Amino acid sequence: MRRNRINNNDGGMVFGFIILAVGVLILLRKLDVFYPDWLLSWPMILIGVGVITLVKHEFKSFFGVMMLGLGMYFLFEREFNFGLQRFIFPIALIFVGIYLITKKRKEQQVLNDIQEKIRAKSTSSTASTEEYKIGEEYNKGEKSTFSSQASGAK
Repeated sequence: MRRNRINNNDGGMVFGFIILAVGVLILLRKLDVFYPDWLLSWPMILIGVGVITLVKHEFKSFFGVMMLGLGMYFLFEREFNFGLQRFIFPIALIFVGIYLITKKRKEQQVLNDIQEKIRAKSTSSTASTEEYKIGEEYNKGEKSTFSSQASGAK
C-alpha cells in the first residue's frame, strides 16, 4: 500500500514567524510601547520549544511536555513568585507516576494485540495446513484413478 505524503517542510516557515515576532517585540520595546516583559524572557523560549515540539509530534512528545512544563514553572516563578519550590517534588512524583501508569497500559495493550494476532495466525495456518493435506489426498486419489485408467486403456 502506497501512502501519498505531502512533504510539508514548515520548519523554515515557523522559524521565520518566530523571528518576525521577536523582531516586532524588540521594535515595540525600542519605541517605548508597553507590552509585558515576560514575552521576551528565557522561560518563553522553553515554552515556545515545548509547544512547537508538541505540535510537530502530534502532542505525543515527552520532551515537548517537559519543555512546556519547565518554561511555565520558571515563568510563574519569575512573574508571580508563588513559592512553588515546596510543591515541585510532590507534583513531579505525581506526573512521573501518571506517565508510568499510562506507559504500562499502552505496553500491555500492545502485548495483547500481538498475542491476538499470533493466535489468529496460528488458527488460520492450522486450518490452511489441514486444507492442504485434504487437497493432497484428493489430488493423490485423482492421480491414482487417472493412472489406473491410463494403464487400463493400454
